[in-house]
Amino acid sequence: MKFLYKKRKDSTFYEDVLKYIGNSGTTRTDIEQKEKYYELFSGNIEPYLNELQQMCNDPLTLEYANDLLLSYNKIFNKYMVLEGDLMRRGLQFKIVLTTDKAIRAKDEEYRRRIMEEVDRDLELILSKSQQQMQGMTPEEVKQFIESYRQKLTPLALDKKTFMSEYEVYKNKMLRYIISSEDVMMKRRKTFRDAFVFGEFYLKNEWRDGKPFIKVLNPLNITYQLDDDYFDISKADWVKYREELTVGEFLDMYINVLSKKDLEECLLSLANTNSSLSKDHITKFIHSDMFRKFLSSRGGYGRTTYPNYDNSALNTTLMNSVITKEHIEFKAYDEQVFISYTDEYNELVTEIFDDSSIIPEYASKIKYKNEWFEEDYYYQWEQDGIVYKAEIVYIPQRYEMTVINGSKIIQKRKCPMQPIYTEDPFTNFTLSYKGGALNNIGGKNFSLMDNAVPLQLQYLALKAIFDRELSKYKGTRIARDLAQIPDELANTPEGEGESSDVITKAEIIAAKTGNEYFDSENTSLGGVPTTRSAPVIPLQLGNAQELINLQQLMQMIDYELGLATLVPASREGQIIEHSNVTDNERAVIQTTLATESVFYMHDYLWTRCIKECLEQWDMYFKRWFEMNPEEKSTFIQFMSYDRINEIVNIKPEFIAPEDAGIVLSNTVNDMQYMQLILQKISQNTQDVSVSEFSNILKQIVTGASVEEIHQSILELEERIQQKAAQQQEAQAKQEQMLIEKQKELAQWTTKLEIEKEKALEEERRKTRILEAEIQSSLYERANDVDRDKIADEIEKEKLKQEHEDRRHDKEMKLKEKEIEVKKAQVRSKSSNNTK
Repeated sequence: MKFLYKKRKDSTFYEDVLKYIGNSGTTRTDIEQKEKYYELFSGNIEPYLNELQQMCNDPLTLEYANDLLLSYNKIFNKYMVLEGDLMRRGLQFKIVLTTDKAIRAKDEEYRRRIMEEVDRDLELILSKSQQQMQGMTPEEVKQFIESYRQKLTPLALDKKTFMSEYEVYKNKMLRYIISSEDVMMKRRKTFRDAFVFGEFYLKNEWRDGKPFIKVLNPLNITYQLDDDYFDISKADWVKYREELTVGEFLDMYINVLSKKDLEECLLSLANTNSSLSKDHITKFIHSDMFRKFLSSRGGYGRTTYPNYDNSALNTTLMNSVITKEHIEFKAYDEQVFISYTDEYNELVTEIFDDSSIIPEYASKIKYKNEWFEEDYYYQWEQDGIVYKAEIVYIPQRYEMTVINGSKIIQKRKCPMQPIYTEDPFTNFTLSYKGGALNNIGGKNFSLMDNAVPLQLQYLALKAIFDRELSKYKGTRIARDLAQIPDELANTPEGEGESSDVITKAEIIAAKTGNEYFDSENTSLGGVPTTRSAPVIPLQLGNAQELINLQQLMQMIDYELGLATLVPASREGQIIEHSNVTDNERAVIQTTLATESVFYMHDYLWTRCIKECLEQWDMYFKRWFEMNPEEKSTFIQFMSYDRINEIVNIKPEFIAPEDAGIVLSNTVNDMQYMQLILQKISQNTQDVSVSEFSNILKQIVTGASVEEIHQSILELEERIQQKAAQQQEAQAKQEQMLIEKQKELAQWTTKLEIEKEKALEEERRKTRILEAEIQSSLYERANDVDRDKIADEIEKEKLKQEHEDRRHDKEMKLKEKEIEVKKAQVRSKSSNNTK
């Protein structure tokens, strides 16, 4: 194993690794059994014909057995229940911040956002309080502002639901990966592998320059892994085998390998196919037809190619299979970790491949490392910054591809692999993910292992049941053949009586539905001493036997459900003599029984998606390095829930180690969804149909509980705003009504005063006119003062002036009373509004 530490990874290094892997003896011994499982799951019963024939003691034909399985494949029915549960659960992945730096940055952004909210609300309050602040001293104004700021700060933002810009970017990238990689459909494939094989495998790779998640065939993968682990990303090496046509191989490597390597790979076909020679392959490679094929890079299916010397050999060559074995393994490289404190007082660690970066004047300091061993680190100062350097061997990914078992290509250190500065040993993983779900401390097994024997028993019983049902007749009558007319034995064609006794009996039985026997014959050929009864009833079977077979099949079906953790209650069947509560409890219990399967499946997918996120960070980092003038970029996509989204990417977001993915507790989430669905269905008087439909759609499509909770909070806020608007509108309406009433009272009072004034004016004019008429009659007699104005008129005028003064005084008193009443009305209306 010392070769894994070689500083120079030359061709000998890769040959040593290949030799070590070949001699490790790690090969699959259960391939044949697993292939039979998948054949049975997919509807092909041919591998199990012998077992079925032994069980039912009835030779079944392949055609009949396959038809039988398609109709009665109970394993597939059980699996579809689990897959439906998988689809209903949705994608329970969450982004979390994992480094102190990212958490501190989020807290700073959170505080900044709070102060922005506070300052915005404070500005609105101060604009309304300018008059109150007039006359205050500067110290009083400062205290006034701080008091309002303290009142507003706790109400500004909810920290539990707050997301920084970096978290928004990561969450949107997570949704982009789920959509672009079609994670839901790939999860269906891996879950089927987990059910049938008890294992599934994925690979993080680069395809056409971008990250890609590949689902692997469990039968084609081998690896070396410690028994304490179950995820092959911690393996020492992983080998994956694929079979490619010549066209597929060229599409994959024509822009990767040199012309010489391509020719050598094709020439290796002569070692695996005896009908091909190296001379023929060489002629074919240098032919015009092959050059045309390379230019078109298409048409390499099962078609006949143009002939230049031997079309049969050309077709054989193009349809030949090239075996490709990709090997990824762990080796160790010497890396230099340099750490220092930047101008923001943050500890920064950088990794370099070459130790020559350490200056010669650096001090060599002895210390005990994290393995409690004596070691050295280097320290020096430059431009006022103290640098510390450690030289450590850390694990790295290396890969090579073997073509047809002999030609090694692409032997290199894996490009664009994540390197973890925090803990490069614990965090190191291979690009392969997945593993066996139930192999801890023993042989791996799957739910299919438990189901196959019961499925075969069910099929055998079903074959017997169908056979017995097809010939079931209950009872028949046997009559004495010697006591019936001979003409009944005529053949169906009417050609006369059959001479064969057995045929005669069969013809009569077919015509009459009765069996007949000859009482004159005995097994010894003698004549009986007595004649038998002319009619004998024969009991062939009864319906109870078929009912017993059917009940037995139901018992096996029930046992098959228990073996696959999908009992009848989980399939929606109501158990006899049970109530709704019992069935609900049974569904919950069976859901808990499979929770570990779903958790392990999601856990391995989480590790794969986490690395895919890191790969996208590497991709964008490289993109910004190639486009230094760009300050941001974006991705537009349609999410899996049919929402058009845009991801804004900035250089400061590119930090692969700052975020991780965790799984949510699916059982608690499901209980929350059920409870919240019941709650909102009971309180729908303030919820519109569209709003209720939006919440319901999120629940049934597997949205996270955070998204559902956020939608409910937004819905509640809209309901409260609507209620506040209604209350405000009602208050305005009431205020308008009070104002109208006040205006009506004022108008009525004013009208009464004006009417009183008009009547008094008319009365005054009338009295004056009467006085003038009266004075004209007694003008002389009554003008004592000789002023040519009758004394009665003067007297009346004086009296009228006195009355006018008295009336004016009374009107002023009435106006004051009206003002007092108005003040009382305003006081009452303000109290009612409060």
